[in-house]
Amino acid sequence: MKSLLLTSVMLASGLTSAAAEKVPVRGVIRAVNEAVLSTDIVARVSEMPHREGESFAKGDLLIRFDCAVLEAEIAAARSAFAAAREVYLSNSELASHNAVGKSELRASQSRMDQADAEANAAEARSRDCEIIAPFGGRVVETMIRAHETSGPGGPLMKILDDTDLEIELLVPSHWLVWLKKDAAFRFSVDETGKTYSASVSRLGGAVDPVSQTIKIFGTFQTMPQEILSGMTGNAVFSVSDG
Repeated sequence: MKSLLLTSVMLASGLTSAAAEKVPVRGVIRAVNEAVLSTDIVARVSEMPHREGESFAKGDLLIRFDCAVLEAEIAAARSAFAAAREVYLSNSELASHNAVGKSELRASQSRMDQADAEANAAEARSRDCEIIAPFGGRVVETMIRAHETSGPGGPLMKILDDTDLEIELLVPSHWLVWLKKDAAFRFSVDETGKTYSASVSRLGGAVDPVSQTIKIFGTFQTMPQEILSGMTGNAVFSVSDG
């Protein structure tokens, strides 16, 4: 609350950039890569090798489903396609001898194409039988457990890359007069009680006209091992007079 009041005073009085370095700005640490995993299939979870808080590598198995029913559907769809293909090939041979009409030939080809599409769709769904880690990181939260059944589109697991973190700050928009990319600042983390060197990596895409603030992002000069996503702290910028 104190920092918000100080920021309001700055906005009202138009303090110089030199004075701005004395005003700490609250920030939060977030992962650059994070995701909430889901699936479109309805199946029972057969395996979840990683629990909450555990690390994993890119390409590791995160969730495996029991897809016996889906595999049976794929086999049936492929069998139907094979049968439809035989009918089409037979009609093609007969059509070459004018022994079957063109409409029957087209109809058999349409049935074959439909059976092939259904088989391909079933095989595409089977890719969700295993959820593989898109990046290395850590399990933040699991919304489902082994032996439970998933629902279409429902969240299953939240993951993030804890090796690539950034600092998200909300600063007064008039700071843009002097605040640029690569600007250095110090970030004091509440949870660790330590202060770290960082710099601005990018600026937000728009200014909020109501609060007259803009979101900016920073990166640590050296990634601290003890830092976790969600930690908060104060940022103080280094600016010279004028």
